[in-house]
This record gives sequence, structure tokens and C-alpha cells, in this order.
Amino acid sequence: MKAPAFLLCGLLLATLSHGTCSGRNLHLQTPDDERPVSASASLRRIQASLLYPPSLLNCRQCTQVFFVDNGTEIVVNMGKNGIYHRSSPTDAFSRIHCNLNHPHAITYVSEIKTYFLCDTDNNRIIALSSLENPEIVREINSLAGIPLQRPHDIVYAGGYLYTLNPYPAILFRFSPDKEEAEALDLSQELQYSRALSVVDGNIFVSGSSVGKVVEIIDFSSGIYHIYRSPQKKRVAPSGTWQDTGLVINDVARFRGFWYATSYFCPSAASAGADYNQNKLIRFKNWPDFTSGNWQDLGHLLPDGYVPYYLTVKKKDNSGRDGLAVAVFSHENPGRSDGIFLLTQDNRGLTGALSPLFIP
Repeated sequence: MKAPAFLLCGLLLATLSHGTCSGRNLHLQTPDDERPVSASASLRRIQASLLYPPSLLNCRQCTQVFFVDNGTEIVVNMGKNGIYHRSSPTDAFSRIHCNLNHPHAITYVSEIKTYFLCDTDNNRIIALSSLENPEIVREINSLAGIPLQRPHDIVYAGGYLYTLNPYPAILFRFSPDKEEAEALDLSQELQYSRALSVVDGNIFVSGSSVGKVVEIIDFSSGIYHIYRSPQKKRVAPSGTWQDTGLVINDVARFRGFWYATSYFCPSAASAGADYNQNKLIRFKNWPDFTSGNWQDLGHLLPDGYVPYYLTVKKKDNSGRDGLAVAVFSHENPGRSDGIFLLTQDNRGLTGALSPLFIP
């Protein structure tokens, strides 16, 4: 689904031939720990398990789970136009009472104790002071003079909030408590784009339909670096590895590896195409990504289901951590949707899935 085109007001970028863009050249060195290595090196056993059983949380196109440092867990249930939350793993989930239209993502700014939510099909971001008694303390319909058009994701890093207009692709940076905002026009490189990621304080934009990931080097100067996936066949918001190449939903880094999801599903597949292949991949570094030196982990997730946003889950009191992935059916939303947690140990690589079925 694409937002209508409109006149863009923002930064104009000059594109450089080797993927780094700005008004001047920028040479990036590859640190020792980011040099290409075999995708089979240092493999660890990965398992996928259902994080929330249907009796606890009935998902319908859940797009994100978000973990607050105080123990609060939040699930964005897009298909039910709802946000569900609980304060601890022993609590039941409660739905916030707010008029939402296909929300996609939420984040939390602890300094001002405020949640910021992408209310996507209402073309706005809303700020909530509480989930228990939600009151909209701020409503944002435009940033830097540009209307929000179906904002998809929102993250917080370095004192700023970042959000994304998916098409045309515009990245916004704004203050959580002041009327300050900037826009970075990425439409020269990206088309339909779904996600933002924060890794080591850096912002990454998932350029879904073109199969690229953009790392923001200097927002104010308009400098970024582009990582292009190999074997891209055509530009599309969904597809399969054979038909389109990667259609990147999100990227995240967990325990020394990068992970990426793609919007692959049966209805976007040509006859005989494998819609599970490469829908979830992991790789050691970006040179491995651009050369296709990755592991296919699509078998860990339900057959024919779309993996969407990724969220790193920090170690809990039991010492368990993991990478959460929201999974849903594009064709039959709600039937087997849920949040899965990828975990790993030191014994090698395998994959086993406990199936989820919601009647």
C-alpha cells in the first residue's frame, strides 16, 4: 500500500557512485570485526518458539513487540487497530482505549515518560503519557513542513525521535518535547520503505521494495551509506526471492549477527516460487549482505507467513534473551499470527518450530 505522491520539501542529496551519498565524498573504512567472514563461521543453534500463546494474546497482523526497560511489554496489533500491554510476564494483556487506524509501531522516551505511536492510517503520530489511562498529550500531523503520510515506524536515539514516511521515502528527526524537526529526503534511492532500526546509536532505514538498507552517517549533512542486496529482480512491495529478490521489512543486530526479514508471501509468488526462501536471513556484516553470503532461516517460521518487525529482547531475570519477530499471514490475517522469539545456544545450528494456530 502506497501513500499518494506530494510535493517534497526537504534536503536534496547528490548520489555518489559507490553508495555513500552527500554533497561531498566520504570514505568509510571497514573495521576488523566487520570484514567478510563465512556465513557458516561461529554458527550457534537457533530455535524459534511462540512468545505469547493464543490464550494470552490473540494476534491479528501484529507488526511489533516493544520491551520497555521497566518490564512493560507492548504489542502493536495492527489488524485489530489496537495496542496491548502488560507490566510484567505474570500479568494479562490489556488494550489501551484510543481511536487508532492500523497502527504499526511504538517507542518510549524515558526522560519524559512518554510513549510515541505511529497511528499509520490516521496519518499521525500521537504521544501518550500513560498506557493505563491513555491521554493524547501531543498529536503530530506534519514535521518540517511536510505532512505525515502513513508513518510506519518510530525509534528513539541520541535525544531524537525518528519516523518514516514510507512512500515517497522521507526520514524525519524531531525533538520529543520541542517543536524542532528536520527531514531527510531518501526518495532518490528508496521507494516503498517500512522500517527504522537503531544499532549502536546509528539509524538504519529498510528500503523494502528496492531491497536496500540505508545507514545514516550524518543526518544534518545528508550523508548516508547504501547497502544493496544482490540479485534484485524488480521493484515490488512484496514478492519472493525468485521473483523479486529481497523485499526488506526490517533489520536488527543480535549476538554478533545481523538479521533481516522480507515481505514474502504466497499471493505474491509466481507458479513454483518458494515464498519461504530467504524471508528471514542472518549475516555477519554488510559486505556479506551485499555479496549474498548469508544464512537462510526462513524454515524457523510458519510456512507462508510474513515476518515483519524485529525487536531485541534483553536478558530477563532467568538470563534468557532473544530476537522477537512479529509474524502474520498476508492472505488470512489472524489465523496463525503471533510473536516468535529466536534464541540460540552454543551447540551448533538447527531449527525447530512449535506451530501456532488461532482458530
